[in-house]
Amino acid sequence: QCMEQMLVLTAGDEELMRIFEQTYGPIRDAREKAMAMVYAQAEAALAEGDIAKAAPLYSSIPDYPGAQEKSWYCLHSLAVKSYADTEYLRTLELLSTVPDEYEDTAALRKRSAYRAGLAAMERKEWEAAAGLMEQAGDEKDAADRLAAAREAWARERMDQGDLTGAENVIRQMDETPAREALEKRLTWLRLKAQAENGGDPKEILEALLALGDYAEAKETIASLYYTLGESAAERNEALTAADYYTRAGKYLDAEEKAKAQYDAYYGERDRAIREAMRNGEYALAVTLLESLNLDDLPEAYAGLKALYPQALYEAGAALYRDGKVYEALPYFRAAAPESRQAANRLKAPCYLILGSWTDREGNTQAEFREDGSCTLAG
Repeated sequence: QCMEQMLVLTAGDEELMRIFEQTYGPIRDAREKAMAMVYAQAEAALAEGDIAKAAPLYSSIPDYPGAQEKSWYCLHSLAVKSYADTEYLRTLELLSTVPDEYEDTAALRKRSAYRAGLAAMERKEWEAAAGLMEQAGDEKDAADRLAAAREAWARERMDQGDLTGAENVIRQMDETPAREALEKRLTWLRLKAQAENGGDPKEILEALLALGDYAEAKETIASLYYTLGESAAERNEALTAADYYTRAGKYLDAEEKAKAQYDAYYGERDRAIREAMRNGEYALAVTLLESLNLDDLPEAYAGLKALYPQALYEAGAALYRDGKVYEALPYFRAAAPESRQAANRLKAPCYLILGSWTDREGNTQAEFREDGSCTLAG
């Protein structure tokens, strides 16, 4: 090593080169002489049993005959001891230049990587653990450990906000339910970031709903419904706003805002319908009720649905009392499925007689129509 350093120092200086050649011989022989000296030192160290000293000496002259094989011997011997001392990372370092074919190097490398990987997992050093378990190959349950380390590594990257890094880790995983779950989480986090940065809430919501029943996305979904509710309320679209707020569930004050919007939409209509009923304006009440979607009423106004058949019956009964029995008929028919009173009214003779009447030969003798007209014997 000293001779090689001297060669560097004398390069380009003719006087120094002349002195070097007088002392050590021609420059072209100096490297061989230097390697021979190093080899001799390594041999002496090995003879004394100082493998730790001999190993780097042999490794420094891989081109010298016999040096490389002896460096492998020394490094392998040190690695075996290091493994016994549970210094698994040191074992891997020692074996880094030793070929798998030498002795049991391949197996020792896998065992060391597996043990070091377990230790890294205990320390929650997921990136290191994944790399080590990958080196462990088919050692014991290394494949399962590798999958677990990568999963934890990907989650760690997500938690740190490194979504690109997480995606790169996920790409290394096999197609499993664990990978699918991570991909869903990654999609959610990206969409959540878009929402927080002012992205289109409808588009983001649609993409989140496409994930299916994904628990972690529920709060984000609720927040988007709330945002859409706020926008609809600003446009005075009360029913749309109420629907969005309702879908937002218990997010912030969504329940209170949903109630307020429903009151804004249904409150005045509810009062008008009930006032019409009190004033005997049943046909008006029917018209107002039919302007609403009675199958999708909020809880506070659910009673309007039951009011509809009552209004129908009362409107029909008022016409019936005025002798307008056939004008009353459509009201009774519409109310009959929900109103026993209306069903009973349909049994009145003026309704039972409706239709065509024939004799035994099938000849029409009479026809009674709903407009009150009829034919008798032609």
